[in-house]
Amino acid sequence: MTVRYIDGVQVIEKVKPEGHEERVFGVSRATKHGEGWRISLELESTPWRYTGEPLSSFGSDYVIAGTDQEAALLARVQKEWEEEQQRLALEAQREREEVARKNESILELLGTGFAEIEAEQNGSFVNAIAEYTAPDQIDRRFDFPIVFDGTVYTYDGIVRDGIMMLVDPDAGCQVLLALRDDGEQLQGVSKCSLMPGAVQMLPTTQEALDDKYREADGQLMAFFQQTISGNPLTYHERNLTFGGGDTLAASIKKIDGKSIHIDFTQYNRSAGSAVWYVKYGRVRSRTTSSFWYFLEYKSPEILEGRKYDRPNRPIGLTLSRG
Repeated sequence: MTVRYIDGVQVIEKVKPEGHEERVFGVSRATKHGEGWRISLELESTPWRYTGEPLSSFGSDYVIAGTDQEAALLARVQKEWEEEQQRLALEAQREREEVARKNESILELLGTGFAEIEAEQNGSFVNAIAEYTAPDQIDRRFDFPIVFDGTVYTYDGIVRDGIMMLVDPDAGCQVLLALRDDGEQLQGVSKCSLMPGAVQMLPTTQEALDDKYREADGQLMAFFQQTISGNPLTYHERNLTFGGGDTLAASIKKIDGKSIHIDFTQYNRSAGSAVWYVKYGRVRSRTTSSFWYFLEYKSPEILEGRKYDRPNRPIGLTLSRG
C-alpha cells in the first residue's frame, strides 16, 4: 500500500510477502441446477482488508519503503531543495545589492540640492523647481519644497527600496520616482493635483536651468521674429486617434515680450486668433479651462507639438514656414 509521496513519487510498503496464504471462515451453500451446482460463500471475516494491492497496480513510478531506492530519492530531493535555497539566497542578495546601488545613485543625483520637475497629463504641463537639502543617508526623511508659479509646496521626501517617495502631508497624495535606466534623472507617476500623471525630475543647478531655457526660449522667439515681417506660416492639425486633419494659414500680428499674437485664416476667411506665450522652452496656449496645447522647436523651419481637445485624444500640431 502507498504510505506517502516524495516529490510526486509513491513510496509503497510491503504488507504481505509474495505467496502468503490466509485461512478464511464462512458458510458455503451448494444448490443443484441440472447437471451442475451453484455454489455461494458467505465469509465470516475479511482477511484481505489490510493486505493492500498487487504490486502491478502501482505502475512504475514508485519506490519501496526502507530500500536504497527510497534513500536515493530522499537524497536527491534534499540536494535539489538545498540548491534551490542557495539560488533564492543569491537572488535575494543580488536584489538587495541592486536596491542599495539604486539608493546610492539616487542620493548622488540629489546631491546638487536643486532639480527641475515636469509633469504631463492630457497635454497640460507643470514645470516647477525644487531646492532642498539633500539627505545624507537612506531612509532619512527630508523636506522637499517645490516652487510652482511663485508658490512653495513642501513635500516629505524619503529614499527607500530603490525609489524616491514624495508625500504631500496635507493632501495625502504620493509621487513615486525611480531611477531612469541611463541614471541621469528620476521618473515616475504622481497622484497629486499639482503634478498630475507622468513626472520626471532632473537634478541640476539654477545656472544650468537658466541656460537651458534661455537657449530654448531664444530659439522659439527667433522663429517668430523671423516671420513677423509677413511671411506666411502653415498651421496643420492631425487627429492622432481617428485620423484626418486640418490646415490653416497663420500670421504673426504682434510680439509683446514673450507673448505671440497670431491670426489664422482658411480659404481666405478668418479662422480666429490666439495669444501664445513662450515659457520653459515651449510655445503654450490654453484653449479651454481644461485643455492645453503646446509647440516645441524642432528646426529653424518647424515647430511641432500636441493638443488635447478631449482627455486622452491628442491632436498632432505642426507650424512651418511657407
